[in-house]
This record gives sequence, C-alpha cells and structure tokens, in this order.
Amino acid sequence: MKTSIINKNLSFLLLFLVFFLIMIILAVLYSITNDVKYIAFFICSFGSFAYLYEYIRTDFDCFNSDGLFFGVWIFTIGLGQLKLTYTQSTWNYEMWLIVITSLFSFAFGSKIIGLFSKTVELVIISPTDRMQAIKKNVSHKKMKVVLIISYIISFCAYFTEVLHAGTIPLFGDNIGDYANFGISYVHYLVISIGAILVLTYLYFVVYSKDGLLKIMFVMGFVMLISILNRHVIIFSVIGILMVRNYFVKKIKLKNILLLIFLSLIAFTILGSLRNVSSDYLVAAIGYKEKYNLVFMWTYHYLTVGFTNLQNAIELHPSLTYGLQTFTPFWTFTGLKALFSQSVNPYFSGVGTFLEGYYLDFGVIGIIIFPFLLGFFSKFIYLKITTTRIGIISFTIYFTVVNQLVFLFFTDYFSYTHIPLQVIVAAIIYVFSKRKVKLVSSDRQI
Repeated sequence: MKTSIINKNLSFLLLFLVFFLIMIILAVLYSITNDVKYIAFFICSFGSFAYLYEYIRTDFDCFNSDGLFFGVWIFTIGLGQLKLTYTQSTWNYEMWLIVITSLFSFAFGSKIIGLFSKTVELVIISPTDRMQAIKKNVSHKKMKVVLIISYIISFCAYFTEVLHAGTIPLFGDNIGDYANFGISYVHYLVISIGAILVLTYLYFVVYSKDGLLKIMFVMGFVMLISILNRHVIIFSVIGILMVRNYFVKKIKLKNILLLIFLSLIAFTILGSLRNVSSDYLVAAIGYKEKYNLVFMWTYHYLTVGFTNLQNAIELHPSLTYGLQTFTPFWTFTGLKALFSQSVNPYFSGVGTFLEGYYLDFGVIGIIIFPFLLGFFSKFIYLKITTTRIGIISFTIYFTVVNQLVFLFFTDYFSYTHIPLQVIVAAIIYVFSKRKVKLVSSDRQI
C-alpha cells in the first residue's frame, strides 16, 4: 500500500512538472508570435493534464468518469480554437459562458457523489471478485443459448434490410447510403448487435471461448462494419476494452493511446471508403488547403459539433421543451415525425452533448443536464469499482462512457440505440440468470 502511495505521489509530481514546463513554453511562444493557436495548444494541454490527473488519482483507471469528461471536453474545446476550416468562427461571449458553465455543472454533480462516498466505507473489488459475481448469478449454458439466439435474430434482420435496400452501405455509391439504410424498427434488431458483441466477449472472459460463439462474434463485427455505423462500432470496441479493464486487469495508458491512434486511422479509412468524400470536405467543410485532406476528416469530426452549437446559440431559437433531449422516446413511439426542428444547423445531425439541452431548455438545460450527468456517471462508476459488478450495471456504465467519449460530437443519450443496448443486455441477463431454489422456513411440529 505504501509503495502504491509513493508511486502515485511521484506520478503527480512528474505530471505537474511537465505541465508547468509546457505552459511556460507556450506562454513564451505566444508572447513572441501573438499567434492564437498557442492558446489552443494551452487548452489542449490543460485537457490532457486533467485526464492524467484523474487517471492517477483513480489508481490508474483509464475509464474513470471524471477523467473522461474533463479530458475529452477540454481537449476538443482547444482543438476547436485552431479554426482550420472556413466554417469556424471566433466564439462569442455567450458560447464561452455556456461551455464553461457545463464544465462546472458536471464537476458539481460529481463532487456531491464524491463527498457522499467519503461517509461510507468503500472496498475496492478485484477483477476476480467481479468474475465470481457474474458466475454466481448467471448460468453459462443459458447465456450461451441466449447469445446464439440473439445473433440469429440480428443476422436475420440484417439480411432482410440488405434485400430491401438492394445494397450494403459499405459498397454504396452515395455518401448518405449508411443513413438511409434500414427498415423502421427492424433496424433496432440490427444495431442491437453492439451489446451482443460486448456480452459475448464477457462470456469469453468469464467462461470459455466457445467455437460457435467465436464465429458469430466475428460475423457480428463484419456485419457492423458493413453498415458503416461508426457509433455502434466504437460502442462495441469501448465495451470490450472495459471488459478487459474490469474483469481481467487494468489497461495501461500507453495501450489506450495506441488504440486511439489506430482508431483515428480506421475512422479515416472508413470515411475515405465513401465515394465523393474529398468533394464533401472541399465543398461542405471548406477546409483550408494548406492542411492535409486526410487529417481534415478527423479534425472535422472532432470540432464540427462546436460549429453547430455556436450557430444554435447565435440564432436564439424558440425552446422545444424535450424534443431533442428525449429523442429515444419520440422515436420508439413513432411520434418523432410529428415534430419539426426549430433550428437547421450547418451540419445536420451533429452537435456537442449540450446542443439538445440548449435547444430544449436554454441555459437551464445547460446547468441541469451536465449536473445530472456528473452525478450519475460518478455514482455508477463508484458502484462498479467498489461493489460486485453485475451485467446490467456494467452495461449502463459503458453506455455512459460512450457519452463521455462523444461529448464533442453529440448528445449520445439522444441516440435511440443507447437505451436499446441496455434493454438488450437486460433481456440477455434475465434469460441467463441461474434458478434459485426457494427453501421453506416452515417446520412441521
């Protein structure tokens, strides 16, 4: 224990020294050149520092909720200040106020749970304890059968949609083929593959690498890639990484950084596979030609949400009172088609996690929802790291992590597939539970 504390303190000291040195260098460069890009580098460095600080504080856990929020949110804010495209403009006072308010609201919500946790004794649960908890409550034979049935249902739905569309989005001629692919409600069965893949990998870790399930696992990933649904792909990848992190051993930071680098390459490749991708970057994004075209795919993805948020703020639209925030409910019930959008953003369907809350409830939404996200994400994080984790609580947390990873691009909770994945995991868990024999306490006299 003492060795662990010493290592933490040394890591903190090294982190502060490196950060301080970087800040001095950036300050000097800015004073010499008066180039605002060094302000952007300063903000990015601060975001990286925030993540690394929380990473060390949580005993080197890459998926801690506070680190992900502050790291991702602040880092992408910094990238947005580079303004590498002609569609980006200088943020006004209201934009900065809203962005910074959301940061403090999240921090306040997380802090409340953090203070509460200090009043109770927290016991850190090991990966072995978590595996034993799953084995105690879940029958591996039932889980295998339920997973196989889930794959069959998802595959059948996929082939039905392919026959209906007459094409596969990966090989389509139009950039919007992936968005138009699918049949109402049937598509839910297709994208449910996200949770199925993660729980299959959990089965491999806890029980065994069954041959049939391995084949279905590979087929499921191929199917997912073919429909070009990057959100569900990344959802599955993050879930699988978190299985290893919490059920095997903590993933080292260098491996996470390597994976992020490879993911950015894969993202760029998927974008380049779409026809007219170059024309889209030139015409729609308005990239500045001195920057690399391939790199601009990634930069656009990381920063375009801020462009839309600023556009929404400047237009001061009428409030829509839940139309954006509760999109899954309107979609499931078929009521979404009855509503019209109050704002036509520059890039349709893209916004930071704040956009829906702002359009629905204004500044009040910017205060309340980040607060709730901070409160709940810290609550569920403490639950899975200090108690014997269950399938449903784990699924809820990796859906929360997906939201924290995509803060710069969308309000992930407004994506209909998010509650769907939790429902799928819950169904798999219910049908996989062990039967508990009830013993009567009555005694015959």
